[in-house]
Amino acid sequence: MAATLLVAWAYVTYGSIPEVGWVLYGVKPVVIGIVIEALWNLGRKGIKGPTTATVGIGIVALYLLGFNEIALLFGGAAVVLVVYGGRRLLKQGLFVFAPIPALLRIPLTTFYAGIVPVSQTTLFLSFLKIGSVIFGSGYVLLAFLRSEFVGRLGWLTNQQVLDAVIAGQITPGPVFSSATFVGYLVGGWPSALLATLG
Repeated sequence: MAATLLVAWAYVTYGSIPEVGWVLYGVKPVVIGIVIEALWNLGRKGIKGPTTATVGIGIVALYLLGFNEIALLFGGAAVVLVVYGGRRLLKQGLFVFAPIPALLRIPLTTFYAGIVPVSQTTLFLSFLKIGSVIFGSGYVLLAFLRSEFVGRLGWLTNQQVLDAVIAGQITPGPVFSSATFVGYLVGGWPSALLATLG
């Protein structure tokens, strides 16, 4: 976390200086390559057959159309569950479909509604939400950061989210140390600590 805080401070303090900008410019292709390789490996482990491949392709397409990533995550899992265990589920009764009404309350799309005022509570709760649903790989974080902080809240640009992921890659620790970087960009040291805690 300390290394990520230092990188965030240098980014905010010196990032607009052309002599420093080239450092991130040179690192970005390497980090993007690492992320693509990680996603490829994750996809190979997650795709177990035609059903999971079809669901995966459908989820990526719906995400690109702006659908909420949490709804897609749970919806995709539900589709695979129904396909693989459909007969067994029907034999056990309809009670297995009880969680569906709760899922229907999740907003299906993420629309940019303007910039939401920065709030420490919103920052903490956003990272608590993201941290509670990420499993399997920190690279899922990319979609969540973009959706939450660019699309929903309007606090960051796409470039800043990419830079946050780069900072998480070039510093020791988990990819999720990008939360520290995002927090610092949003509100300095206190926000960085709060985002990391969330």
